[in-house]
Amino acid sequence: MTVMLELQDVRKSFGGLRALDGLSLEVREGEIVGLIGPNGSGKSTAFNIISGALKSDHGTVVFAGRDITGLPPHRISQLGVARTFQVVRPFRNLTALQNVEAGVLFGRRDGGSEDPREAAMAALERVGLAAKAERPASSFTIVERKWLEVARALASQPKLMLLDEFMAGLTPHEIPAAVELIKSIRESGVTVVVVEHVIKAITGACDRVVVLDAGRKLAEGTPDEIVEDPAVIAAYLGTRHARG
Repeated sequence: MTVMLELQDVRKSFGGLRALDGLSLEVREGEIVGLIGPNGSGKSTAFNIISGALKSDHGTVVFAGRDITGLPPHRISQLGVARTFQVVRPFRNLTALQNVEAGVLFGRRDGGSEDPREAAMAALERVGLAAKAERPASSFTIVERKWLEVARALASQPKLMLLDEFMAGLTPHEIPAAVELIKSIRESGVTVVVVEHVIKAITGACDRVVVLDAGRKLAEGTPDEIVEDPAVIAAYLGTRHARG
C-alpha cells in the first residue's frame, strides 16, 4: 500500500521544552490512523508541522512522495492536506456557506474549475448543515462550529485530512454519527489522521493507532492492541481502564 504521509525523525522545541523528540511514523493511503497520548505529548505540534503552521527544528515531512518540509500552509493545502483545529474560529459574521466557500478557494488546485458555492453546499450536506447554510456562523453552537470546520476542510477536496479533536464536546449519542462521518470521509478516497481523546471513537473508527508520550512514539498497533498495551495503560489510559 502506498505511503501517503511520512514523518522522519521530526523534532521541535519551544525554549527548553522538547515537544517532538525524533518522531517517525507512516500513514498509508486509505487508512484511518488515530494519534493519541496525554496532554502535552506532541499531537497538535505534529499536526502543526505537517500542515505548515510550524517549522520543525529537524527531520522531514513527506506527503504523497513529495518533501513538504517547511512549505507554507497555503501551499500544503493546495497539494491536498486539510486540517481542523481544537479551537474552532469560523468567520463569525459570514454565513456557513461563505465560511465553507473560503475553504474551497483556499484549497483550490491550479486550474480548478469547480463552482465554489456548489462545492461548499455539497460539503455542508455531508456534515448535516445544509439547512443552515445561510445562517451566520455566530449563531452556531460550539458543536455546530466543529462540524462547520470539518465541512470547510472537506470543501478543499483533500487527499489527507487531519482532524484535531473534532469530537470534543460531543455527547455519547453524537459520537457514533461522528465516527460514521470519519468512515465516510475515508470511503470518499481521503486518508484520515485523527487526534482524539475519546477512546470509543478511536476504537470505532481507526485501523491503526499511534501513541505519543513526551514527544516520542510510545506504541503503535491496532486499536485492540493499543488498549491492552501495558505501557499505554500506564502512560495514558490508566489502571481503571485496564480493569475494564
